[in-house]
Amino acid sequence: MSSQSTTSSHPAGPGRRALLKGAAWSIPAVAVAIASPAASASGETQRVIGPFEESSPFVSSQAISMSGLWIPCGDVPTSDWAGHVFDTTIQIRYSGANPEFSFTGWTIVQNGWSMTSTPTTLTLTISKAFTNCGPGAGQLPAIYVTGNPFQQDPGAGTITVDGMAIDRDGPFMVQGLLNSQTDRPIVGP
Repeated sequence: MSSQSTTSSHPAGPGRRALLKGAAWSIPAVAVAIASPAASASGETQRVIGPFEESSPFVSSQAISMSGLWIPCGDVPTSDWAGHVFDTTIQIRYSGANPEFSFTGWTIVQNGWSMTSTPTTLTLTISKAFTNCGPGAGQLPAIYVTGNPFQQDPGAGTITVDGMAIDRDGPFMVQGLLNSQTDRPIVGP
């Protein structure tokens, strides 16, 4: 009887994609070292430059709008990441139990955003260079999505909005989305 020994070239534990997926939607944003493909090639790890902030979010059962997502000026100098193209995802999720509420059929005023939807999730994406930090910097175009005007009430606190952006060229990411007036995640209606 012969015995075979197998070895794996994969390290034990979760892979970097699993870590990124799990960390991507955690709030508050925690400065963690997460490898990206571009950063891995150079031996660098990604640095979180902050969460997105929004000063005027509006979330209801019939519309969601954000007039200008921005990155707060923080510990990472703007000159380190200004001009880098970031692949940005904003995810709007419904977690309630009302079977009459759905994101099916919701539409977006484009402004450069692409959107996909399921009954419980709207996913908005855009790729854009970030150039500045702070309120009014307007790194991303306004978001305005609308649903059926006769849409059923989803229930209080059942719609959450979150976001992240990954630097295409390597070491930076934006993680989380906060209402800058209350310093907490955006939840509604």
